[in-house]
Amino acid sequence: MRPEHELLLRCAQACMNSEGAERIRALASRDIHWNYLIRTSLSHSVMPLLYRTLSTMCPEAVPEATMHELRSHFYTNAYRNLLLTRELLRLLNLFEASLIPVVPLRGPTLSECVYGDLSLRQFGDLDILIRKQDSARVNELMISHGYTPLHELSPKLKAAYEKHRCHCAFVQGDDGPMVEIHWLITPGYFSAPLDFQRMCERLVLTSLGGKDVSVLSPEDLLLTLCMHGSKHCWERLGWIRDVAKLISLHREMRWQYAISEASKLRSERMLFLGLLLANDLLKVYLPNEVLKKVQADRVVRTLAIQVRDRLFRNDSNRSVIFQPFLFQLRMQAGLMDRIRYCVGYGSVLMTPTVLERRLIALPDSFLPLYYIVRPIRLMVKHGLRLARRPGR
Repeated sequence: MRPEHELLLRCAQACMNSEGAERIRALASRDIHWNYLIRTSLSHSVMPLLYRTLSTMCPEAVPEATMHELRSHFYTNAYRNLLLTRELLRLLNLFEASLIPVVPLRGPTLSECVYGDLSLRQFGDLDILIRKQDSARVNELMISHGYTPLHELSPKLKAAYEKHRCHCAFVQGDDGPMVEIHWLITPGYFSAPLDFQRMCERLVLTSLGGKDVSVLSPEDLLLTLCMHGSKHCWERLGWIRDVAKLISLHREMRWQYAISEASKLRSERMLFLGLLLANDLLKVYLPNEVLKKVQADRVVRTLAIQVRDRLFRNDSNRSVIFQPFLFQLRMQAGLMDRIRYCVGYGSVLMTPTVLERRLIALPDSFLPLYYIVRPIRLMVKHGLRLARRPGR
């Protein structure tokens, strides 16, 4: 393991002991590629943790220019987080006034209720969970208050695009925030949908900018974090750190309830994978009975090894289609789940997107032609990618 990677893992641990602190000081004193370390920390969303740890434990071991750059990134991120928090509070007030029930996901609320500090996480947008039946009202509300859809689509193409998707995005101006409105945590073919009403019955209050905000219970938050990380193949260390920090904060976690809910949502392996990664990479404590259950799943152990082995690998030639497909397929526990996943993934793969609309502008009456353009574009794109791979 490169010393830069080990240093990031050490800084990301949820609980720090004297041995870990001494190891961080020893690593920082080695021949560190500081520019690479900063770039990697930013791409894995752990830059604030890196800065806070180094500036507290061993500032003398870090070159002055490097510390200055880290400090600049840290305060820029903190300022952006404050702006996003203010915007989230404004949106929550709008939804409340319109009697639309919503739940903020990740972003500022996760920073506040898990980290206790808005500056210690990186997040670039806002995520809000709604009921699917409220999507039209939410769309009108967002547009009436200065937002525009990220992708302008005709009604028919929009319906086709959102059929298998679990969110839509809005932006505010050229440099304003992006807000993702979710009605599912993961696509329907990937896991069973959360029961929004039951989840709302378990909400807890946290203080955000002086306002009481309803957020997910620790168990629901743990499950949604693991579902989100699994959906994205756990490509960022920051997502694993969120899980580790949540577990270390809530020692009273109702584990049997969390596992039972994950099983109902066909997401047990997603939960287990997140727990195993937090335990293996960031040394978070898990009760023995939970750890035994997690480690008993051979597929989960194999997937955890895959995540660990490629976590810091920059392989620009890997397929962006089949690599996530194979990884996520293995998280489906039963035959019917795997069949459902394959059918759903294939439908998404062949559904026209904004790129096809940009490539060829057609009237809605010719919408079926996009289903011909889509596979042709994919074959050209990934055929060229494979042709450029080294050794071919």
